[in-house]
Amino acid sequence: MLLKNANILGANLLDLDYLILSHGHYDHTGGLSSLISLYKKHNKENFPTIICHPDTFCRRHTLLKDLSSPLTEKQILEFFPIEYTTKAKWINDNLAFLGEIPRNLGFGENYFGKIEKNNEIIDDKIMDDSALVYKAKEGLVIIAGCSHSGICNIIEQAKKICGDNRIFDIVGGLHLRSTKKNILKKIVEYMDKAGVQNTHACHCTGKAKKALLRQINIGAGSVICL
Repeated sequence: MLLKNANILGANLLDLDYLILSHGHYDHTGGLSSLISLYKKHNKENFPTIICHPDTFCRRHTLLKDLSSPLTEKQILEFFPIEYTTKAKWINDNLAFLGEIPRNLGFGENYFGKIEKNNEIIDDKIMDDSALVYKAKEGLVIIAGCSHSGICNIIEQAKKICGDNRIFDIVGGLHLRSTKKNILKKIVEYMDKAGVQNTHACHCTGKAKKALLRQINIGAGSVICL
């Protein structure tokens, strides 16, 4: 789907400097295989640098399903240079990778499964979950993958990194499908207090939760102009 969607949007994937991975689940890393095939087809020698958290390519699973990246770290390093970081990183003057998100608010996180790390199998709190923030003249635009770390924690990190409290838009997955009503109420109250102006939630948010967040419906292929 990566190549198909990019083609529909007219996006040139042969001219990339960076690939930002939001976290290591298979549905957020699976497009790497098709990208490798595209680059091979066009004899591309210089692959973009992947920026991600150190946990991204750890093996992870539930009792019934493998949740890991389809390609291992070793397979990916045959083609892509990888820059691991837990810290925020500016991609250019207006776009930043938020790094590992501090989980200080105590609500809104969503995690599950197990992760194999340091020769142990432990509960996976998906510490690699991160997001991007874009500094627009109207305020901050947060671009989330799944928000396992909690969208409110992500907002706090974005404000801290950018030194700006204005949240103009939130775009992406908020992973609220199984969120309990009392927690959802806290999230909505937080976002109202934070003055979030727009919400374009999709992917793992959940239809009922979208309505409560008064969001604008979007999906793959949507284009948002600032």
